[in-house]
Amino acid sequence: PASLEMTLDWLRKHELDYCNVIIADDKVAVARELGVTHAIEDSIRHARSYTAAGVTCYFLPNGLGVQPRGIDHAATDLADIAARLLDAAVHATEAERTKVVISDQIDAGARERIARAAEIIDVDGTNVDALHAAIADADALIVRSETQVDETVFASAPRLRVVARAGVGVDNIDVDAATRAGVLVLNAPGANATSAAEHTVALMLAISRQMIDANATLHAGRWERKRYRPFDLAGKTIGIVGLGRVGSKVAQRLAAFEARLIGYDPFIPVERFQELGVRPASYKELLATSDIVTFHVPSTDETRAMLGPDTFPLLRPGAIVINAARGDVVDD
Repeated sequence: PASLEMTLDWLRKHELDYCNVIIADDKVAVARELGVTHAIEDSIRHARSYTAAGVTCYFLPNGLGVQPRGIDHAATDLADIAARLLDAAVHATEAERTKVVISDQIDAGARERIARAAEIIDVDGTNVDALHAAIADADALIVRSETQVDETVFASAPRLRVVARAGVGVDNIDVDAATRAGVLVLNAPGANATSAAEHTVALMLAISRQMIDANATLHAGRWERKRYRPFDLAGKTIGIVGLGRVGSKVAQRLAAFEARLIGYDPFIPVERFQELGVRPASYKELLATSDIVTFHVPSTDETRAMLGPDTFPLLRPGAIVINAARGDVVDD
């Protein structure tokens, strides 16, 4: 098949000439039979099947439906694989060892495991010249959100095989340019889902109790108690836009506050809404009836400026908007 030839070409380009090619109707069953522990998929259906079979699957570029695994888990897993496959590299000369460039801080334990099989090179990813110099002979690059990985980066790194994003979104990585260069792009679906959900609830509490303003005036030497009109989340209608990993966790936490939850997500089945105690609503209805609207969607062509000039007028008067997703989802 043409797809097989493309795969083999990629393997040969990266000096991985020796591999087993298996063509089967049920590749998940074959993987399980052979004891495969990790997989990379671009099909959400197959990614779900791998996960259900107990195979850790990294779905690119968006891991909907795949069990959430943080960047520390991803880095650790990949480092473990590298340690097993590249055991000889530990004893290799410095020139022969795999080189991994890290442009942002990652978990110390993950760094330690990567260091067992590779040479780590730290660089400030915001310094373009330094980044290009560091990756000139690198095999892998680990980034977070501040490092911009564009076509010039791939042009500067002829040995580069993989770029790992320490987080969910890959909008700072030119995936098309990576594909043209034959470089694999990994992300960490659900990496900060719990933190993002808790932060969202914290913002709601800070706003509803007017903590920020009250704290500022108190530090200024004033206590203007009658000025504030805090309100309870209980009984309020909270609209959740996006019920993926983060949005689901937000809903689960808000249930304890006895708020009325409504949600909009065209990709989530009704059964999932019911599990979360969220009433499905259209986007227009959600904006028109919610006391608080919170966004938890990725940055895509469909979601950029999702709340903008055409939709701001639909908001309920006095509604509070929280955007704990990507900045460009809301047109400020």
